[in-house]
Amino acid sequence: MGVINAVGDLVSLASYVVVMVILDWRMSLIGFAALPLVLVIVIIVRSRSRRAYRDIRAKTARLNAFLGEQVNGIAVVQAYGREAAMQSEFDVINESYRDANKRSIYYEAILDAAIEMVATICIASVLLWVALHRHGDAAVAFALVVTFTGYIRQFFEPISLLSQRYTVLQSAMSGAERIFALLDERDIEKDVTEQACAPDRPAESDALSLEQVTFEYKPGVPVLLDVTLHAERGQKIALVGATGSGKSTIASLLLRLYEVHQGVVRVAGKDVRRWDRSELRKQFSVVPQDVFLFPGTLLSNVAMADKVFDRARAREALERVGAADLFRRRARAREGDAWLDTPVDERGSNFSAGERQLIAFARALYRDAPMLILDEATASVDSDTEARLQRALDAVLEGRTAIVIAHRLSTIKAADRIVVMHKGHVVEQGTHDELLEKGGFYAKLHQLQFAAATPAGVDRVGSNG
Repeated sequence: MGVINAVGDLVSLASYVVVMVILDWRMSLIGFAALPLVLVIVIIVRSRSRRAYRDIRAKTARLNAFLGEQVNGIAVVQAYGREAAMQSEFDVINESYRDANKRSIYYEAILDAAIEMVATICIASVLLWVALHRHGDAAVAFALVVTFTGYIRQFFEPISLLSQRYTVLQSAMSGAERIFALLDERDIEKDVTEQACAPDRPAESDALSLEQVTFEYKPGVPVLLDVTLHAERGQKIALVGATGSGKSTIASLLLRLYEVHQGVVRVAGKDVRRWDRSELRKQFSVVPQDVFLFPGTLLSNVAMADKVFDRARAREALERVGAADLFRRRARAREGDAWLDTPVDERGSNFSAGERQLIAFARALYRDAPMLILDEATASVDSDTEARLQRALDAVLEGRTAIVIAHRLSTIKAADRIVVMHKGHVVEQGTHDELLEKGGFYAKLHQLQFAAATPAGVDRVGSNG
């Protein structure tokens, strides 16, 4: 609508120019002499109004994010009696949003007033010129003066309308900048592909490898420091360590969710920067700690890797993780596979944390990728369910390369190799028994974890030799 109206304004402006020149070219030149002044005003106001509209978009995003957080976390806010504090914080955010809008209105008002002022100056200049030439050959008829001053006002009307549409365009462009900055990865991809990537290695070499990798989310705050890690095909590698030691970051780099700063990350012998992102991620099945479910059905969430859902394959995946009977009972379905159509609400709010974790396991099994990443995958599952999952995963992991990130050391005793992370470094590697014999970081973690789990007054295993 704005574009069509702007075209109409330009046509009107051109027609007024033609008519004014035909009526009297001398007065037309006087009237047009003020147009450079309009252009200067527009240029001055443009940069300031663009910054104001950018600020509005940023403040709007902050306001919406705050409201979303408070609505989703209303139970916590009420439980801790934080209503008044959150109201005060909202007032501060809302005031900054109001002030940003006031600045944009201020610049819009300046532009309108400036154009009106220029129009008035043009009319005054024409009248002054007519007064100075009221006698002689240059005299102008009174009727022509009245007509011409009317055309001058009409001439500036489309200019004023164009300036208003320009402010709307400024607002739209500031919003578009935020959208394109988020969605446009083309330049990033080009920069990365032009980097000197490491040469490929034979596909029969390590399935996964990190070679002297250093990475930081914030400049000057490294999360990984000179990390070297190799996983052969079919190996089950466990990553353990304190929170913030860099375990999940390794998984993110393997999936190329972030670009490595130094070093090389390889998948199937190939630098991840040489992979197409979608093709790279097809090599992995991922079970995260915080499971995200989409609105739809149980089937659509398990089979989300496919455009056309395979009901038999989804049912088999749920059976292999021991969840089929659970969801059958939940749906009160005794025959057939209608229970696969059990509705899933937003974020899976109608399922418990353990049920969401089981769906995530089934989702990974359905995809059947050659590599598996388990990021605290059993953190939200009770002991009985964890035991069933462990038995199912023993068969699923056979022949696959797996990266298992865990805090509960009982879940990774059978790993082919355990890698201990500490402050971004790999400090130990080996099997469960080898690391216990070393008496290093892993042994201390094991001792602390299992000592905390031992009831007071009960002798610990091995405490008496």
